[in-house]
Amino acid sequence: MRVELNENTRTRSVPVAFAVILSIGLLNPAGSRADPWEFELIADVGVVWTDNLFLDADMEQNETVYTLAPEFVFTKNSRRILDADIRYRPEAFFYQDNSEFNEVFHLVDASLTTVLAEDALFAYFSAVSFQSIVTPIASVPTSNLPISGNRVNSRVLEVRPYWEQEFRLADVLLELSYVDVDYDEPIENLTTTDLTQPSNSGRASFTLGNTTRQQGIAWQADYEYRRLEYEFSEPWEYQVASLNLGYWVSNSARLFVTGGMETPIDEFESAAMDADFWEAGFQYRPSTRLDLEIATGNRSYGDSYRGRFSYQLRRGRTELTYTESPTSRGELVQTRSPLGDSDDLDGTLDRPGASDRFVRKRAEWANTLELSKSTITLRVFGEERVNRTTAIGLPLPDESFAGAAFRWNWQAGGRTAVGFGGDYTYRDQQIGTDDLTRFFLDLTYRFAERTSVRLELWNSNQESTDIQTLNYDENQVRLLLRFTI
Repeated sequence: MRVELNENTRTRSVPVAFAVILSIGLLNPAGSRADPWEFELIADVGVVWTDNLFLDADMEQNETVYTLAPEFVFTKNSRRILDADIRYRPEAFFYQDNSEFNEVFHLVDASLTTVLAEDALFAYFSAVSFQSIVTPIASVPTSNLPISGNRVNSRVLEVRPYWEQEFRLADVLLELSYVDVDYDEPIENLTTTDLTQPSNSGRASFTLGNTTRQQGIAWQADYEYRRLEYEFSEPWEYQVASLNLGYWVSNSARLFVTGGMETPIDEFESAAMDADFWEAGFQYRPSTRLDLEIATGNRSYGDSYRGRFSYQLRRGRTELTYTESPTSRGELVQTRSPLGDSDDLDGTLDRPGASDRFVRKRAEWANTLELSKSTITLRVFGEERVNRTTAIGLPLPDESFAGAAFRWNWQAGGRTAVGFGGDYTYRDQQIGTDDLTRFFLDLTYRFAERTSVRLELWNSNQESTDIQTLNYDENQVRLLLRFTI
């Protein structure tokens, strides 16, 4: 078995990855030694066995895969560069019996905030590169190892300068952002309607008010403009302006009403603010640990609701949110964090490059609990996409999904750690419903300060009563050796 890169080995998104790494040297010239960058290398090398290489219920095929995945991590937090976290992870897979599919996937997760004027003007930069599914109407791979035509490399770049400052009478926040989204062509297009067209978006927002002062009359003026441009589809524009007036009846409770204008949900030719809206609500914030805010009103699409509850525990945090907002599907990809802690089964209804519009109604409950020897996270989410139309206003069926993600990590001993996790998503789309699940169990033993061995057991399953071709069940056994520098 040969494991060298050859002419059959595909590599993608390399320019983006190396551009991010190269930028580190530009932001940290040789003469600047006061706050050097911190560097860490985490390299995984090992072997994986799968019992369903092509995610096909009618033709399950075993395969042994050799993998190499180093992760380069650069971090910095200084007076001029805040919260810089740049991660690059190439995942290489070498198939013993199917070497023509050897491939290297490039994952980038980089963000950086720089101070342009102290305590006033800042600039945020981010670059991510990851793999998206092409269409939800097909078998969905839950990792990069299986061979699948339902996968496309995605790239998102963002630049966001902003002005944030506190004045005696009010606080001000002015943001301008530009986001560029691009996709590689998938191995094979599964349907002619799944067009992975690139897009770019611009956003401007302005907030001025004193609601954070928690005393007396509270007011806040907001304005936001969004424009999303596609290569082939019609652009989407939306703007909203509002004035929030309220009163802190105590130092912890605020009553408020909001009135404003917004672009109607059925406006497809301009961003004119021809629809008025209102809402009334209540906020309770007795301390920095607890914050509750709920509101209800009427928008251009009908009755509206929103809410947020967060509580900082002594060893954890819980947060419950519900939001409603008009959006275009192209905006959904802009929040991905491929090397972060979030799971990726949340976005399995998305279609890269699609331009449909809808009202997004989303609820999420996120929990973190940190004990002396273990960490537990639980996230439950649900989303409805209603009033869906094409970019030119033709009606489309509504969509919805719901799911949960659970993680438990236990430090069993000085050298041994155990992890368990599971993801579940129920999807309801035009062609029917299906369930997508993923479970894993891992055991790590550290036999040297910077060297450990890890055994992982994975199971992924997709099951649909409407379209049998979606169904599959895959098991993986992974044995990995990890080096940390």
